[in-house]
Amino acid sequence: MTVALGISAFYHDSAAALVRDGDIVAAAQEERFTRKKHDANFPVNALRYCVQEAGVAWTDIDFVTFYEGVNDAAIVNPPTDAFSRRIQWLAERVLTVQLLTYLFPVESGTAEHMWSDEVAAARSSVFLENVEKLRSKCAARGITFIVATQQVKSGILPAEKMRGVTYAEELALIDAARKKREVGPGATGVAVTDLQKMSSWLDPARVFTVHAHLMADMLVWANEKKVPVADVRTALDERRDLLVSWVHLHPDANRIVAETLADAILAQARAAHPAVAAGPRAALP
Repeated sequence: MTVALGISAFYHDSAAALVRDGDIVAAAQEERFTRKKHDANFPVNALRYCVQEAGVAWTDIDFVTFYEGVNDAAIVNPPTDAFSRRIQWLAERVLTVQLLTYLFPVESGTAEHMWSDEVAAARSSVFLENVEKLRSKCAARGITFIVATQQVKSGILPAEKMRGVTYAEELALIDAARKKREVGPGATGVAVTDLQKMSSWLDPARVFTVHAHLMADMLVWANEKKVPVADVRTALDERRDLLVSWVHLHPDANRIVAETLADAILAQARAAHPAVAAGPRAALP
């Protein structure tokens, strides 16, 4: 018997789910127990329910997966210019603005700087520091730590043309468009207006380039640390038409993600526990 416990917390709608031998046997959101709508706290009650409903002991759990939605690549620096200070002020008072600062943290400087490799490298460094903390905590407790790559889209292509265009090909399209000044900042590098800065800050093509830097660095890090990788990005590369938005996926894409994660987990389980059944995994419903 292989038991996996999934946890999502600290963003919104905290939840837990328990899977036994490939079948979902229990799942619940924390708000059902606390009666707090969209409860984001650690799902203690949902976890307890899942374990009791499945009739397993805590010691029976072989794998725990954890999803935490706050941007782990966020750089927390004091704002140094008037625009950034205004955004910070609003974020402390308006929940929607605070969410935006989690997703797209504001950097001070020109639009040219915001598109620079320096900013991308800084985001990547912060992200990998957080991932390394998770890895070291898992290693100290004998827990297998697996990282997953991720897909994203820039919006440079219409949805109907996304199928068959790989992540790397879209990145090349963005680079070509930047050289033609079709996306990204101008060549002057002078200070921009607040409106232009906001536009650069939220530009999906800019987010894509930062993401590409982060993914490349994570794969190098994983190889150096000998951390197993669930390559979701490659698994979805030929079906990027299933990317509904920068964060939401079509159900068929969710199935591909689940299959990729399951294969990576089972590979580690079979390596560590020879008793885990060999052969292909059962097809997901």
